[in-house]
Amino acid sequence: MSDGAEQTGTQTGTLVHDHLHEVARSGAATLAGALVSTVATFGLVVLITRSVPPDVAGRFFVATALFLIALATAGLGTDTGLARFVLRSGSPAEVRRLLRVAAPPVLVASVALAILLAALVPATRPLAWALPFAAAADLSLGAVRAHASFASTVAIDRVARPALQVALVAFVLAAGLPGGAWPSPGPAPTS
Repeated sequence: MSDGAEQTGTQTGTLVHDHLHEVARSGAATLAGALVSTVATFGLVVLITRSVPPDVAGRFFVATALFLIALATAGLGTDTGLARFVLRSGSPAEVRRLLRVAAPPVLVASVALAILLAALVPATRPLAWALPFAAAADLSLGAVRAHASFASTVAIDRVARPALQVALVAFVLAAGLPGGAWPSPGPAPTS
């Protein structure tokens, strides 16, 4: 084997080793982020169920589930589309153009779903106003994710978001707002 072939083989081996090291590091960060997110979500459930009556907790969990379904629907699959096209283009100007094209349908869908949720399901009213903001955040996170920036994705989606949810719910509970924040589904049946 010639020196050139050995050197090319060594360079390829180094590139593969570096890539595998990066994949392992990203995987470890993603696993750690998933652990933080799971613990925070469990903590949120414990905080809610121990702090409010069962009917209020139930309305909160139903509203949260409906909000997440509406958020996934409002996204219109743009996070996947952005990942594909941002990865192809790579230039910041092109990414901005892609976001300008992808954002209006997502924001229109999220506003329409927020209005629909608030009108049809009173328990979602305290959350419905946040749907367009959450959709915009998910859209932006999709563009970040397309650059394979796992550290940013883990920090935002798996650490900051769950921690902020727990902190905000704890604040609302400490302020004594849950009874007024989660409307009753209607008058209680009389027997």
